[in-house]
Amino acid sequence: MENKHPTWVFGACLWMAISLIGCAGYGRLRPYPKPDTHWKIQTLVHEASDYETYYFGSNEANAAGILFDPRNNETRLRPGKMWRKIKGSERIAAVVKGIDIGDFPHYRPSLYRIFGPDGKIYGYLFTGWNHVVLKAAGENALSVYGLKDSPNYEGADPFMYEANGADE
Repeated sequence: MENKHPTWVFGACLWMAISLIGCAGYGRLRPYPKPDTHWKIQTLVHEASDYETYYFGSNEANAAGILFDPRNNETRLRPGKMWRKIKGSERIAAVVKGIDIGDFPHYRPSLYRIFGPDGKIYGYLFTGWNHVVLKAAGENALSVYGLKDSPNYEGADPFMYEANGADE
């Protein structure tokens, strides 16, 4: 009797099952819809008192990302040791502007929504990188690990990083 289900079907099902199990317990980033990104960033800055806000980098002028954790909801972001708390709309706006200025190869500033493993929105991340580890840390909490450093090094000329076609 001939096998009617090829082995590739079994392999595909096994791969999907392992993938789904492997993602349990981790959060994920999803880009904020592009037409509304600028408006949402300005809203986050203007309503800074409604958020616990943290930046990642050696200092505010050289931040690689800024994290917004809503205060009045049931979820909580737990930034790692390298994230630094920041307060005040003016300071937050300056960090956002510093991140937004950077447009280097493989670093395109974007606003991301942070989703937990339960599908809820836990907060927002504005960064040029498209990856950060978000791991469940108890009920309704996510640990947020670090980002790569910002390419906006002090004194660096952004034009020396322009893509010449080789990086794109």
